[in-house]
Amino acid sequence: MKGTEAITLSRKLMNGNKWKAFCFDLSFIGWFLLSVITCGLVGVFYTLPYYNCSCAELYKAIRDERSVSPVVSEQ
Repeated sequence: MKGTEAITLSRKLMNGNKWKAFCFDLSFIGWFLLSVITCGLVGVFYTLPYYNCSCAELYKAIRDERSVSPVVSEQ
């Protein structure tokens, strides 16, 4: 997939879901603050992997809800 195709797909996917993604990010603010307090230890070992997996699930749920299929280019 080319970069422009990925950006186009991302825009289609997030159209109408920006508030949901914003609220999702806000729900992790406590974990990020805890990570700062512990000099990043909680972030490295728990928060960042948990956040990244949760982001993947959020985008997967949005994709399944919108039924947007990825654009595959022939090369």
